[in-house]
Amino acid sequence: MRIRWSRLFARTRTAGDAVRIPGTVSPSGKRKTGWLTFAGAALATVIGATGCTSSSTPAQSADTTPSATTSLSYPGFLTADQQNTLAYRAELSSVDPCGFLAVDAISDIGTADYIGAGGAYETCTAHFSPPAGPQQIREILVRIGSSSGDYGTPVEGTPIRLSATPDLCTSYIPFDEARKVGLSYTVTAAGELTAAATGPREDLCPAARTVAEAGMRLAATRPQRSASPPFTENPSFPTHAQVNHPLATLDPCAVLGTLAAEAPALHFYPGPVGWGCNFGIDTDHTKIHHITYSYDYLRKALETRRYADDETRITVAGLPGVEKRSGQYASMKYCLITLATDPDAAAEDAEGNSLQGHLIGVSTDGLGCDAARRTAEAIATLYNAHCRTVRPDFPAMGRCGG
Repeated sequence: MRIRWSRLFARTRTAGDAVRIPGTVSPSGKRKTGWLTFAGAALATVIGATGCTSSSTPAQSADTTPSATTSLSYPGFLTADQQNTLAYRAELSSVDPCGFLAVDAISDIGTADYIGAGGAYETCTAHFSPPAGPQQIREILVRIGSSSGDYGTPVEGTPIRLSATPDLCTSYIPFDEARKVGLSYTVTAAGELTAAATGPREDLCPAARTVAEAGMRLAATRPQRSASPPFTENPSFPTHAQVNHPLATLDPCAVLGTLAAEAPALHFYPGPVGWGCNFGIDTDHTKIHHITYSYDYLRKALETRRYADDETRITVAGLPGVEKRSGQYASMKYCLITLATDPDAAAEDAEGNSLQGHLIGVSTDGLGCDAARRTAEAIATLYNAHCRTVRPDFPAMGRCGG
């Protein structure tokens, strides 16, 4: 089930301070010095996926000691403020979002046939089939992300805020107010994604409030992905399916250690949630790289669509993927690469059922597919090395790539 987040989860950026990148030496022996521009961000007006953020701490100059290599010591060349944000992201990367879904509250609504990963890494979904209750609730999704704290209508006497649309109702609660991070709980009913004329679904808000109230008891905890058995099929609840995976604890911004070394400039947008990274390595601020993690249908990384001339199957650092170039009527410099973390992944099982898996998405704005491939190579290489390091912790997992 797909939920339209474009309206609910907006993201904006504003320019920040410039910091000199440590001098590097190019393969030709010529010393390069670039500028590291940190873009702070106007926080998203609601709780969202990985976005842009900036602490109130002033940007501090990085070490300008020359390096004789074409890689930088990540994250040492960043400011203290940015390193602090990355440390917080690392702390959150081990957190299991499903731990903020109270099983008793879910049970009061209905019997879930699945609780676990679903889509973006900062989310967890409880799915009901058949739909639950008189409202025919099909899904409850919890998301951890940036929050301004003032979106939606406040519920008197509580920190909860509610917002209903023709599709769903979402409740919002604080998680870490100092970092402006919150939790959102979205309740969706069967068939409502196409019923835009029905008006706001206020009738779903009591369920959204119920799961948020239960979530408030859990917001101070740090439920760990490592405590959830990995690769569990048909879980016996409250087991959380597919939340524990090596990709969850890999910092996607670590690619900057390689990509920023020869960059004329670096525009860095680290949000407080660490399962994605947005950055630019060009003097043109509109040319941006994006890295995202997801648990989704494997065919996105394994199969091209029929008659889709703009899609090509590729292999990057031993990982299978699909490269999608800009369409005929779109910017020819947009590119999206989707990689499966399992080098032996299959799109379907023996019965023809579609399979899901852990995916890495790399996209570029204004740069084309050559740049996207370089970024994909960097993150895939990092993943393979990380996978081999933590492989003993995942006995049921297949082999690593590379």
